[in-house]
Amino acid sequence: MRLNAARSQDSSKAELRGFDPSAITSTRCDVTLPKGSYDKTKALLFLPNVFGLELISAQLLADSFAANGFATYIPDYLNGDAIPHDAIPVDGYNDFDLPGWFARHEQDVTRPPLDAVINGLRESGVTEFAATGYCFGGEPMLRA
Repeated sequence: MRLNAARSQDSSKAELRGFDPSAITSTRCDVTLPKGSYDKTKALLFLPNVFGLELISAQLLADSFAANGFATYIPDYLNGDAIPHDAIPVDGYNDFDLPGWFARHEQDVTRPPLDAVINGLRESGVTEFAATGYCFGGEPMLRA
């Protein structure tokens, strides 16, 4: 089960495994698998926005993909350095260094975790990949 079982509105269609780095590689990864029989040679890589894999809306989307038959993997391509959900002010100012954060998350930093997950999945028998990326995750998704 996921760390937060309340996230899924219909858990009867997905096996909620949660954060599981050992299933694929040493890269931290949110793994959500379809319940029952599914094609284990196919995988969906889901690259979320700057708020990373801990964002509940990303997890809910992964649950939905799995409930529709897609083994879904959200790799931590941000290396545990997602932007905190309260770092972007709705109104007013805060001192979060957004330009500095972007500078620390160039392709040379975000690509190795993706490669590790892709290679780990290949070693476990996955031969076909689909990918989806949202906002900041769009560019690395195109390179996956």
